[in-house]
Amino acid sequence: MSTELITEINGIKTGKLMYGDDLLIMTDSVKKMEKGLKICETLGLKTEIKFNPTKTQIMRIIRTKQDETSLELCGKEIE
Repeated sequence: MSTELITEINGIKTGKLMYGDDLLIMTDSVKKMEKGLKICETLGLKTEIKFNPTKTQIMRIIRTKQDETSLELCGKEIE
């Protein structure tokens, strides 16, 4: 994944965590999350890995309801 997806949380730099077939992407902006999801889609096509949007979830920490936006993976909205 791209280094521009790295996020600093309490002084710890992170961006992705992987374990088995699970992947966690953490970003500090919607734009970075959209880029991370696009990278997953592209990687999936190249390596024949199938990401399942119905098993994918997003946890958002936002200031107001107006800040909420929808995100997609493989053309399907993520809950």
